[in-house]
Amino acid sequence: MKHIKNSFLLILLFFVAHCADYYNELKEIPEFVALTETIKSKKIYDDFPAFESWRLLVGTNKQNNGPFYVEEKEPGYFAGISRGLDYALHHVNESLSVELIEQIRAHALKKVTKKDNSTFEPTIGGTHGVQFNLVQNSNMSPKGLLELESKLQKDNFRKLKKDKNQELILIRRAADRAELYPEIQNIITNYETSPKNILNIITLIQDLFQLHAFNDANTRTSIILLQKELVRNNYTPVILSNLKRFAAYSKQELVQEIQEAQERFRKYKY
Repeated sequence: MKHIKNSFLLILLFFVAHCADYYNELKEIPEFVALTETIKSKKIYDDFPAFESWRLLVGTNKQNNGPFYVEEKEPGYFAGISRGLDYALHHVNESLSVELIEQIRAHALKKVTKKDNSTFEPTIGGTHGVQFNLVQNSNMSPKGLLELESKLQKDNFRKLKKDKNQELILIRRAADRAELYPEIQNIITNYETSPKNILNIITLIQDLFQLHAFNDANTRTSIILLQKELVRNNYTPVILSNLKRFAAYSKQELVQEIQEAQERFRKYKY
């Protein structure tokens, strides 16, 4: 028993020391420090420790890896997503528009690079299509897949397909900004003319995520928009378990996800 207690204590001390390293690094990132100051200025974040704000941008399934887990592939990722949320919170009371979404993404990508030397498309659309895998219990559920299949029955942009390994993928064909603009505007209009409840916020974020209107950086843009719209409508912010579940979880499952994520946020309050 003594050995078990000692082992637990060592693990706890390691975890605390590891977290301290994160916070020392976070203090050296001007974009994150600016975000913490913005967080402090918003009443909805009262009693929430500002330096825990990185958890608003990282799913709990990745938090053991700290806030910088994407840096290996995209140097500057965390500074960028911090900048993007900071920009969104400065425009928190603005109604959504295609241009505002593009600006939020642009701020999240400023100074971010890719290790494979590819570049980010500056606006929605581009010269090629996009696709991503749907994996059950990760970013897809059976109920969510049924909802997605129903949505795609009359869709001109997207289709479901199995790859050579028989894994399911969602594909959006190539489309330029002029073609995608009215699709996004329609999603925004439906949202802005509806009651601003949790279900409709979820519908907004999921519709945008599933359209994958940008050729990259859709996940971080969607999460920033989710945090913005929750704060805009006086809902508790969220610490999500998995940032990608908007891909193909059902709306009711996502309502539960949001409720659990709000409770995680509350637990960090003093």
